Amino acid sequence: MVTIATVAGRTGISAYNLRFYEKEGLISVPRTKAGIRDFDEATESRINAIRHYRCAGLSLAQIKEVFANTDKHEMIIGVLKARKKEMEKELAELEKSMAYLDKKINIHQERLNEEVTKLV
Repeated sequence: MVTIATVAGRTGISAYNLRFYEKEGLISVPRTKAGIRDFDEATESRINAIRHYRCAGLSLAQIKEVFANTDKHEMIIGVLKARKKEMEKELAELEKSMAYLDKKINIHQERLNEEVTKLV
């Protein structure tokens, strides 16, 4: 039996969120006769897909739409390409911010070095 705690550990998604995903219909988890969740490989694979989609910034509504329309390839491609384009813009902005931080670090490092040199 693969418990919710085991899946939470493997995927990095909290048990609370796994229960929420089940409640929202994103995953369907088989249960034992005693009613205990017993995660199968297909469900765990779907959870990993949710994790990647969420990390990429897709909303739960978008993920539901993708899962509900697995045969509508053009629609799915459109959703994913649109999000990828947004991510590329975000990445470009992050790269600019990282370059700015590098510049500021260098400025302050030079000033610190000058102060240390004056003390010696």
